[in-house]
Order: sequence, then C-alpha cells, then structure tokens
Amino acid sequence: MEYTPQQLNYFRIRYIAFNLVPEGLRKVFKQEWNFLYMTTPFGEWKDIPQNGSDFYNNETGKSRKKNGRYFATIQKGNTAEWDCSCLLFAILFSDSIGTTLSSTIRKEVDDPRQVRNDVAHINEVELTDAEFQNYVARVIATFTSLELLTDEIEDVKNQSSFPTAEVKSLKLKADGLKADLKAKDEEVKNLNSELQSKQEEVETLTQEISSKVESFCSLTFKPSHQIIRRSNDVTRIKNKLEELYNESKGAISTIYLSGIPGCGKSQFARQVGQEVYDKSLREDEGLTFVSTLNAETLDSLANSYFNLAKQLGVTEYALTNLATSTKVDSSEKIQHLMRFISPKVKQFSAWLIIVDNVVDLSVVRSYLPPSASEEWGHGQMLVTTQDTQSIPFNSPHTYHESLSKGMHPDDAVDLLREVSQISNQQEAEEVAKVLEYQPLALAAAAVYVQTIVSYNTPNYGWTKYLETFNSEEREAREELFAKKNRAYPKTTATAIRIAITRALESDKVLCEVFCLFSLCTSDSLPIEAAVNFVKFRNKQQKEEIIRAKILESTMITCLYDVDGTPTYLRVHNVVHEVLKSTVTSVLNRTHKAEYFSVAVKIFSSLIEDNKKLLLASESACIKLRLTTSHCKELYQHFKTNFTDTELTNNELFPSIAPRNFVSWLSSTAEVSRDLSNISDAHLFCTLCSDFVNYLDDELRDKLEKANYFRVQGLVSKDLDKNNQAKEYFEKSLAIRKEIYGEHHGDVATSYNNLGNVYCDLGQYNQAKEYYEKSLTIRKEIYGEHHGDVAQSYNNLGIVYSGLGQYSQSKEYYEKSLAIRKEIYGEHHGDVAASYNNLGLVYSDLGQYNQAKEYHEKSLAIKKEIYGEHHGAVAASYNNLGLVYSDLCQYNQAKEYHEKSLAIRKEIYGEHHGAVAASYNNLGLVYSDLCQYNQAKEYHEKSLAIKKEIYGEHHGAVAASYNNLGLVYSDLCQYNQAKEYHEKSLAIRKEIYGEHHGDVTGRYNNLGNVYRKLGQYNQAKEYHEKSLAIRKEIYGEQHGYVAASYNNLGIVYSDLCQYNQAKEYHEKSLTIRKEIYGEHHGGVATSYNNLGAVYSDLRQYNQAKEYLEKSLAITKEIYGEHHGWVATSYKNLGLVYSGLGQYNQAKEYHEKSVAISKEIYGEHHGAVARSYNNLGLVYSGLGQYNQAKEYHEKSVAISKEIYGEHHGAVARSYNNLGIVYSALGQYNQAKEYHEKSLAIRKEIYGEHHGDVAASYISLGNVYSNLCKYNQAKEYYEKSLAIRKEIYGEHHGDVAQRYNNLGIVYRKLGQYNQAKEYHEKSLAVKKITYGEEHSYVANSYFDLGNIYCSVKQYPVSAECYEKALNINKTLYGEQHAVVKRTFNELGFVKRKQRELNQTRNKCCIV
Repeated sequence: MEYTPQQLNYFRIRYIAFNLVPEGLRKVFKQEWNFLYMTTPFGEWKDIPQNGSDFYNNETGKSRKKNGRYFATIQKGNTAEWDCSCLLFAILFSDSIGTTLSSTIRKEVDDPRQVRNDVAHINEVELTDAEFQNYVARVIATFTSLELLTDEIEDVKNQSSFPTAEVKSLKLKADGLKADLKAKDEEVKNLNSELQSKQEEVETLTQEISSKVESFCSLTFKPSHQIIRRSNDVTRIKNKLEELYNESKGAISTIYLSGIPGCGKSQFARQVGQEVYDKSLREDEGLTFVSTLNAETLDSLANSYFNLAKQLGVTEYALTNLATSTKVDSSEKIQHLMRFISPKVKQFSAWLIIVDNVVDLSVVRSYLPPSASEEWGHGQMLVTTQDTQSIPFNSPHTYHESLSKGMHPDDAVDLLREVSQISNQQEAEEVAKVLEYQPLALAAAAVYVQTIVSYNTPNYGWTKYLETFNSEEREAREELFAKKNRAYPKTTATAIRIAITRALESDKVLCEVFCLFSLCTSDSLPIEAAVNFVKFRNKQQKEEIIRAKILESTMITCLYDVDGTPTYLRVHNVVHEVLKSTVTSVLNRTHKAEYFSVAVKIFSSLIEDNKKLLLASESACIKLRLTTSHCKELYQHFKTNFTDTELTNNELFPSIAPRNFVSWLSSTAEVSRDLSNISDAHLFCTLCSDFVNYLDDELRDKLEKANYFRVQGLVSKDLDKNNQAKEYFEKSLAIRKEIYGEHHGDVATSYNNLGNVYCDLGQYNQAKEYYEKSLTIRKEIYGEHHGDVAQSYNNLGIVYSGLGQYSQSKEYYEKSLAIRKEIYGEHHGDVAASYNNLGLVYSDLGQYNQAKEYHEKSLAIKKEIYGEHHGAVAASYNNLGLVYSDLCQYNQAKEYHEKSLAIRKEIYGEHHGAVAASYNNLGLVYSDLCQYNQAKEYHEKSLAIKKEIYGEHHGAVAASYNNLGLVYSDLCQYNQAKEYHEKSLAIRKEIYGEHHGDVTGRYNNLGNVYRKLGQYNQAKEYHEKSLAIRKEIYGEQHGYVAASYNNLGIVYSDLCQYNQAKEYHEKSLTIRKEIYGEHHGGVATSYNNLGAVYSDLRQYNQAKEYLEKSLAITKEIYGEHHGWVATSYKNLGLVYSGLGQYNQAKEYHEKSVAISKEIYGEHHGAVARSYNNLGLVYSGLGQYNQAKEYHEKSVAISKEIYGEHHGAVARSYNNLGIVYSALGQYNQAKEYHEKSLAIRKEIYGEHHGDVAASYISLGNVYSNLCKYNQAKEYYEKSLAIRKEIYGEHHGDVAQRYNNLGIVYRKLGQYNQAKEYHEKSLAVKKITYGEEHSYVANSYFDLGNIYCSVKQYPVSAECYEKALNINKTLYGEQHAVVKRTFNELGFVKRKQRELNQTRNKCCIV
C-alpha cells in the first residue's frame, strides 16, 4: 500500500510506542523487583501467578482500591500480558516499587510514558519528519540510559515502507470519519440558529446576576453553647493568612489545619473565617466573601459548590440543569461548577474558602482552586484535614499547622467555666488537663455538668465529674452533647474510630504502630520502639519510610529534643482508648500473641541498650521510666488474653521462650529499681517468679535463673527483707560458682551483693569479708583500673564508715574516685557518687565545709549529666540540705530540701519513697526551727506514703515513727513520744532482730523519753541495752558506743551520781578523740558535758576549763554563728553565774542570744531559753524588773511556739514566780507557780521532778508569806516525789530535807529542823563529797539552828566548815564567803558575850 512519508512516520512511532516500549518496560520492572526482593521470601520474578499474588499482597488497601483495573491482570503474574499502562503503574506508582524508585530511573521511565501519551492523542494519521525524529531520539536515549537494547528501534526508524493490515484498517476508519463529519456539519447548522436565540437570554441573565453580587459570609453551624475565642491561635493564623496574601502577589494561597478528631479544627476555622470577614467589612476592602465547603465526600463537596455558586450569582437555570442531570456524576458536576464559579470570584477583591472535613486530600485537591493559580483571583483557602501525608511542604503559597495539642490552657479553663457556670478555677484546670485541652471533649464535659446541675443537682461539680470519668462515660456524655449541637455531628470517639479504621485498612505502617500503641499505656513511646516494631513485623520496609509515615500521621503526636530530633510518640488519651478497643476487636488470638511477642523483644532490647547509660544520660532515665510503664501494661495485656501454660508450651508463642519472658521481667524489675520505683520492681519480680519454675537445666536457663535470683535479692533488700535478700543472693552465687567457678565477674558481683545485705543488717565484719572477696576476684580479672574494682573500694568505704572508722572509709572512697575519674573522666554518674560519699564521710568527721564542697561537686556533675529534673540531682540537693542543717543554716537547708522535694514529686509523683524522705527531712528542719506543728505535718505525710508503699513492717516506716516520737518529745507530749518510739523499736526488732544498730538507736531514744519523764532508772536501763548491743556490733572504739557512754553520763548526772557521770563522759571523750581527733563536734560535746558535770559538782573552774575547750572547737569547726557555739556561750554563762560573776555571765548569755536570733530569728526555743537565762542573771544581780522583762519575753515566745501546755512555758512561769517573790509580790508569785504546777502535772503526771520543783516553789512562797504549815505541806509533797524518783541518796532529796529543816526552824521546832538538816547533810556528803557548795550550805543551815538554840560553839564549828568549803570553791572575795564569815563572827561574839555573862555570875 502506498502512503505518504508523514503517514509512515505516524505508523512507525506508533509501533515503537505500543510494541517496543512495553518490552523495555517489562525488563525494567523485573530488574527493580529482583533488586528489592530477590533475597526476601518474595524471591525472583518468574512471570508466575505466585509473583502476581506477592505483588498484590504487598500493596496497601488504598493502592488496591484505587488501581483495581490493573490488579486483575497483575495478579496473574505474567508480564507479557501487561499493557503499557499496567507496566507504568507497576514501575512508577505502586507501593512495591514506585515508593523506592530512584529519581534517575523514574525520570527515564517517565519520558517514554509521555511519548506514548502524545502519540495516543494525535488526531491526524500523520507526523512530520522532525516530530518523528524527536520522539524516536527520546525513546532511544531512554533505552540507552536504562541499558536496554535499541536494535529494534533503529530498524523501525530506518524502514521505508509499512505494509501492515493495521494501515488498511486505519484508512477505512478515516473514510468513515469523513462521512460522519458531513452529517455533523448539517446538525451544527441547525443548532447554530437555536444557540443564537439563547444568547439574548444569557445576556439578560448576566445583567441580572451582576446587579445582585455583594459580600457574604457562609460558615458551619455555630455551637449552641457559649463560644470561647481562641485568641492566641486565631490571631496567629490570621497573621499567617495576611502574610501569605501579601507574598502571593495575586495568586491563591492555602493554609492547612490538621489534627486529631475533636481538636476543634472546624470550629477554629469558623472563628478565623468570621474574624477575617468582620475585618474586611470594618476596613471597607471592597467585595469580600467567606464560604465553607464540606469536603468529607465528593457528594458533600458538590452540594457545597452548588450553594457557593448560588451565592456568587450563577443562574438557577444553569444550576438546575446540572443538578437534575442523571448522566453526570459528582466529580463532573464539581468540574462544571468550578467553571461557573471561577469567573464569578474575580469580581471580589478578596475571598476565603474554608474547605472543611477533608478525608483524602489527594483526591479532593483536584476539585479545589489550585494554590499559586491566578485564574480565580486573589483569594485564599483554609483546609481542615487529618490527611497529613498529602499536605504539601510549606512554601510561599502554602502553610501547615497542627491543632492536635488542643486549646491554650487558659482558653480551655475559660470554656469550662463559661459553659458549665461553675467558677472553681483549680478544679477547671484539673479537668482541662485530664481532657488534654481538646475542645470537643471540653465542651461536652461542660454541657454535661451544666445539664446535671440544671436537673436539681446543684452540688454536682467537677470533682464528682472526675470521680466517674472513664472512656465509656466520656463517649456517653459526648453523645448527649452531639444530639444537642448540630455543629458536632459526631462524638470525638466516633470520629477517631472512623479515622483509625481507615488507617488500619489502608496503611501497613500505621496499622502496626497502632497495634503497638494498643498494647501500651498512654504515656509517650520512644520512637525507636515503634520503628523497630514495624521493621520486625515488615522486614522489607525501610526505616526512613516507616519514620516518615509515623511522623505524618495526625493521630500521633511527636515530641522533639532540643536539636529538633524526633524522640517520642504519643497519642491523646481518647485516641488511646479507641485504639485499645478497636484493635482488640479486630485481632484474633494468634495475631495478638504475635504482636505481644514482638513487643516483648522490642522492649527487652530497649532496656538492655539504655540501662547501661543510666548513670551518664538524663534521656536514658526518661526513656527507661516510660519503657517500664509500657512493660507493666504489656504484662497486663498478657494476663488478660492468655494463660501461663500457653506461653510455656509454645503453642501461641513459638518465637518467645520462657527464658526470654523471665529475662524481660527481670530486666524490667531491675531497671524499675534503678529508677527508685521499688513498688514496680517488686511487682515485676513477683510476676517473674511464676515463670522461673518453667526454666530447665539448660545452661542459658540456669544463667537466667541466677540473674532472676540476683534481681529478686536486690529488690528484697530495698524492701528491708534482708534475710530473704541474702537467701536469693546465695542461690544466685551457688549457680554462678557451679557454672563459672570462683574466679568470674558474676561471682564477684554475687559476693558484692551479699556484702550489701550484711551491711544493711549491721553485720559489718561479714560485709567486709564479702566485699574483700569480691575485690580480690575483680582485681585478678580486670586489674586495678576498672569500674567494678572502684565499686568494691566504694563499698568497703561504706563498711568502714559503718564501723566508725572514718579515715579508712575516706581512703577507700578516694581510691574509688581516682579509678572512676581515670576511666570515665570527671563528668560521670559514678564519679558524682564518689564525691557524694566523700561528702558523707566528711560530715561524719564533722568537717562540714569540706562535706559541702564535695556535695556541690557531685551536684554539678549530676546536673550536667541528667539536667535539673532527676532523682540523682534531688539526692544531692537533699544531702546539701543535711549539711546546711549541720551548719545550723536552717533556711538554706529548708531551701535545698524543698528543691529536692519538688524534683522528686515531679519525677515520681506523690507516692514514692524518695518523696517521703524529703518530707521527713523537711520535718527535721522544721523541728530545728522549733516549728513543731509543721514538723509533725511533714513527718505524718512521710509516714503515710511509706506505709502505702512498704506496709507497716519496714525500716522506713520505723524511721518515721521514730521522728514523730522526737517531735512529740519536743512538744513535751512524752507519752505519745514513747508510743511512737516503741512502735519504731518493735518494727526494727522484727526486721533485724535484737542485735542491730537501728535497734540500739531506738533504745537510745526511749531512754531519752524516760529521762524526760523523770524515770531515770528506766532511762538508764534502755541506754545500757543500747550500749551493750553497740559494743557487740562495733567494738569499743566507735562513735555510737561513745554516744551511749555520753547518754549514760547524762542520766547519772540526773541521778546526782556525778562521779559515775564523769566516768562515762570521759570514756566517751576518749573514744571520740581517738576516732575523730581533737577538732570534732563530738569531742566538743564531750567537753561540754564534762563541764556540766563539774558545774553540778560546783567545781566551776574545772567546768569553765572544759566549756572553753568545747567553745574553741565549735568555733573552729562552725565559725562564730552556729547553734553549738551559742550553746557553749550559754553554758559558760551558767558557770559564771555559779561563780557569782553575773556581769561575765550576762555577757556570755547576750552572745548566745545574739547568735540564736541571727540563726533562728526571734521566735525560737533557743532564743526563749537565752532570755530565760538572762532573766536568771538579772535576778542574781538583784535587777528584778529586768529579770521579769526577760522571763516575760521567754514565756511569750514559748507560748507562740508550743502553746500553753509545754514544759518551757511552765519553766518560764516558775521563774517569773521566783522574780515576783524577790520583789515581795507573793500573791503574783503564787499565781505563776500554780500555773506552772498545773501545766507540769498535765504533761508529766504527779510523779515527776518538775512537779516536785513546783511544789518547792509554792512552799517557798508560803514560807515568805509566813504560812509555814502550808509551806511544810508542799515541801513534804516534793520530798515524797523526789524519794520515789531517786531514792534516798540524791541531791534533790537532800535539798528537800534542807527546805523542811528551814520551815521547822521558822516554826521554832528546832529539834525537827536539826534532824532534817542533818539528813540533808548526810545525803549531800554521799552524793557530792565533802568539798561541795551544797554541803557548805547544810553546814551553814545547821549553824543557824545551833545559833537559834544558843549552842554557839557547835554553831561556830558548822559555820567554820561551811566557810572553809566556800573559800576553797569561790575564793576569799565571794559574797557567800563574806556572808558565812559574818555569821561566824556573829556567833563568836555571842559566845564571848555568853562567856562574859557566865563569868560575872560566878564572881557574884
């Protein structure tokens, strides 16, 4: 057949495009498939049905649905049957190949696709030579680039004829078309006349439409409830709209708003639209419109376009014909409507179209005015969608913002308050937080509460709402809300459920991620956990694609670190609730088991990878805390859906052995413990114990069992179950020794763990033995410079510290520190721990400034590693608080403890052991500040938390009981104090047995309480018990033993057994000097107490010497401004008062009060005591008004601190009574003494030394009032109590005898008076020895008696004895000496006068 060159060109290019190009594409497809899947289960492409099935199964549901016309052919697997369209889809647009195709290959494949499309659309059956050569060259270039053969193309290119049947067929078709064209010409002529008649009608309608165009605003339904303007958010989006409008220069710009269902996208867009429209009207910007298109489906979009067309003035004629057409589907209707609308919008100077509820943006986008286009005039679009994967990147014409975070907290609270009409700000803030600031949930909650209140339940409020809040209640309440509001056609849960179902069906990656979320809590999930989970389930998926798909999902919120790296994923609570119910319902048991097994492996791996970083990385701590939370939920999922047997017999869990399960639970338990979450650690250990029995004797199983025993031991130890811990550690050690022999790192670790237990049990020698075994093995394996060796040195430091051998302890800590610094450098958690421990040992040595320095170093490192909000940082703040307390800088101490508490509460929540410890330490500080009610409150908080965490029988609970006992003791509520100390003792003995350091501490505190109750023998008994156990545990040379000697010395002083007291204080001093050296607070305390004994013995010069030593040491350690320095000044003041040197005494007491006021402020017990002492000094100086003033100050402070019923108040009342007596105002004196007596009897009961003292004071008043019988009655009451408390031989008993002697003398009953004074003298000589001021006083009083009965020689003898003792004690110039000398002179003069009278009588 003959044909022109142009026709030949057409047929040749058609042959190339439709025959040769597909052959090349088949080769490209197979190359790409084999490259991707040759090594996977899919294998090589062999043109078999299995290949087609693999391809189909690898595609997402969305791809299958959209490209169904191709899959009918593709599933057969034979590429020879695939036409060009099918091949192009498979290569360019499929999930299997298209998503991973390189840009180079994509470009090369796309070029012949364009050639094919051009050829298919050529109307004339001819092609110029130039066009032909161009197309052929493009195809050849593509084949060459793709390394395909071009021989056949070259052959066709060079053909000079084309004798094919196809040409004949085409010729016939061309002739047929010409005949058809003739017939059509006739038809066109007929239609032209009809068209002309319509044109006039169109012109008329156009004029009508043009005359009615005006500005309008069409928005979605407004909610029925009060609207809260989201000011910050709306302003930000409005500003962004203006910015895009200005930058787009006449073209369309678009803002995309994404977010989870219920985040308020539609109503937010409505607010923006309304404000944009209002602004345009205010500023008279010309014609403007704001309109809303519902783009949920193409049908709803078409309907919205119809409404917009009407408002823009498109004729009813056109719209009616289009709407009633049955041959046009929604997509075609939209295209027609866009053509109608496009010219109309150009009449407006500005416009905003809100495209709402977009489900599939990739589908809807082609039915919207295109961004950057100028055909629609200068307008803007605001698009709300969940389809973030199809949202374009930000550009000069587009911008994207997510609203998933919800409303601004202030706006959320305003919404709740305005709608519910309940004004409680704090409760509203809590509800807003629980509902995660999501507008739909907030509005539904507020309307629900308002509805309940309006139905005669006026007391219903947010507290009640939260009490009944759960996922089922939430949905029911939102359904009630949706029924009342056309603005919200679906509940949040319903909308989310639809979105999740769509994602599960269409996206494999999101499907897997959502399944993982359904197994976890609603806490944040590390992004690597999600990525690894998907990779494990779909090994062919590339990590970057998985990550991208996750980050693009509106359902998932991503949290970024400071450098912008995505780190954590989370879903809102309501999304999480819907996920758990939705995913659970669609998965069968096999799939649930598969997902569970993968999750266990992923979380196990995550724990193993991060637990080694705990001491060096804050991020690792956060990650592990979240991971353990998810593991807890994961186990709950297992228990809900499966049985233990199903796991152990591998029916449903072939990929996870019992060993793996035990390993996962053990690792989670250990990490929970490392994170100070002891309750979860205990839970995981308990859960793990159920599966350990399923382990067999295989090596790996035995090792896993040993590890479980180790972790269980660690947790038991933290729970103060030390005997159980020891048992577990011994089991672990036995297995490890059996497997490894003696010399292995794990064996050394077991020895180390046993050492820790013995340390907690107070058995320090056994602990040292195990630590030394561990150290020997570790040094043999690792050498000197290794972290485990450093740990052993550190632990030996702890043991030596427990043994009171602080210098050795410091030496080991320093060795540990040196190794750790060499290994890790300065900035590491273990180095910080070493600094911390050195700080503790310097505190033990009383070197508090050095201690502070080490704790500050430790803190600095921890803050650098972990950041501010970390448990280790909180611990350092806590330890600094303790040091500042030791330095008497209580406000700083309180500040550090409050910092520690704030961090711990933020990390752990309220119910945690570390939080309880901070409450405890704040309680101690408040006690030091004499704010006892606050102290009690903090200790009670601490106790409540500890009991909730540990139960009643735990050492931490015992510690809280102990500290509450100390507070009650300070408040003079001694019976309550005794009760708490006894509770503490009972728990300690139950945990540790009798022979433990903590038990001795409780005996010691009970001894102190009995002493304050005046029950000195019981006090002595408890202190002796404490001493005996301490000597047994620690040996003689230990600080605790010294403390017990000290306490016994104080009790013996109370019993007036001063020589024994001195002996015990000297023992205490010797031990302390040997342990600490001369310059230590404990040594200063011993000097102080020896000074007190010498003062009681009226050996004031020796007392002064010891007290000055004590003062010198305390000033050297603490500086001038410290509580102990103030105490030393006070005690020296008392000694100077005893010496009658009242001006010096006043000077020391004033120094004491000045320091106390500087440390504590005016309102503190120490200040009150100093005022009291100054009052006594002024009394000694005879300045009674000043004395009264100071005692009144003292009583005012004491009443403010303690209330009326306290020993300090009673003491001040007593001293005021004494001052009033000195002023001769005996009735006032009696009143104060009676007040004092009433308080003391209420506190102590009848039989107490202070009650006896009040009886004495009242006896003195009655004696001054010359009511000697009443005086005698009170003195006898006092004597009876003293004898009952102390027995016959006690200084106070002697004094009572003395008082009775004086009153009998005043009654003129000299024989009885002499008898009592002689009894008093006998007891005093036994108690104090011959050379004591009290003995001198008795001689003086006997002298008075003998003088009264005119037995002057005997009286003189008594006075002379008193004078000699006083001269020895005070020197010649003391007032007491002068008074005694005067009385002696008087008696001798009387004796001479009597002798002279007798002589005269004889002469007469």
